[in-house]
Amino acid sequence: MLEAGRAQLNESEVPSLNVGAVADRAAVARSTVYATFGSKSGLVSALIDDTLERAGFQRLVELAGLSDPVEAIDRSLEQGCQMMESELTSFRRLSLLARLDPEAAVSLEKTNKGRLSAARSLARRLHQARMLKDGVRVDEAASILWLVTSFPTFDELYAGWGLDVEQVAQRLRSIVHGTLLRADA
Repeated sequence: MLEAGRAQLNESEVPSLNVGAVADRAAVARSTVYATFGSKSGLVSALIDDTLERAGFQRLVELAGLSDPVEAIDRSLEQGCQMMESELTSFRRLSLLARLDPEAAVSLEKTNKGRLSAARSLARRLHQARMLKDGVRVDEAASILWLVTSFPTFDELYAGWGLDVEQVAQRLRSIVHGTLLRADA
């Protein structure tokens, strides 16, 4: 059913997701899709989760948990960029779907809340380690970390500026280091 959902998401110029069409494509009853995912929003959430898993999200979580918060940020930014490139079409289509479909937006919002929680955690860790520049508040650091880890930010640098993955990761690290971190961090 997930493959059927992904195929439907990618088949037209404007992404859409219809539970009935997914069921038909997967050769199951529509009620089976609802029984499995609960709702269209649940199907979108499952597609997001599947995309993240296929892209290497577990590795990102491991890197974000490294004991040195600066290394955690640097390494997780690299991994995040590699993830986004590896599933570029899926991330683009899911992002666009969320802008067009309120049910899909709910699912993407849950993912963004998780990313926000991780950004806040890393910002607190930087503060506790006294690695934030003087005058940079934890909430300010979290908002910048949240911004630099977003798919739209990655895609603007990758597609908009034509940078490769390593260049995007380097620019994002430069933003973090230049705006948030003490020179000796």
